[in-house]
Amino acid sequence: MKRLRKTLGNFDDPEILSLTRLAETQSKRTLCIWSIQFAQEHLLPIYERSFPDDPRPCNALINSRGWLEGHVKYIDAKETNNGTHNAATEAVGNPAAQAAARAIAHASLTIHVSAHCMGIAFYGAAAIAYNKLGLNATLEEYLFVARQVWVDLETELRNIAVECDPNPANLNWEFWSSRI
Repeated sequence: MKRLRKTLGNFDDPEILSLTRLAETQSKRTLCIWSIQFAQEHLLPIYERSFPDDPRPCNALINSRGWLEGHVKYIDAKETNNGTHNAATEAVGNPAAQAAARAIAHASLTIHVSAHCMGIAFYGAAAIAYNKLGLNATLEEYLFVARQVWVDLETELRNIAVECDPNPANLNWEFWSSRI
């Protein structure tokens, strides 16, 4: 099997730039809802198709959403996320599931650091592209799929965005400099 990238894209991609500009106008809560919802709808099925008996990524999403709704303690939501990181590590040899688990971990950790929300863009695009095209496509083919994912992500964020949000998240994209 050829070696695939863990993530697709970077901050120079026009679609990512547009997405980050929109994210910078939104509250941490909105970014959490957006990333958790996208992960649950688009990425969790990719992981669960390969590992149907592993509840760790699903539990991380449930607990992060539970924290947002006020019925799960922050420490418990954050702790469940460690299992998702372990699930990603254990999914070696399955790049789509591994990238999906990494994206889910970042979506869940958006409750901790808002900049984690971009994990669904970088890892999530990889998961979706590898799942859709298999493991032998070219980088250009994967990036074609990734660009559509980024457009879809922006559309989904726009659908829940708060116009003139009075409490935009403090986003530091330097967080990603060592990851992509």
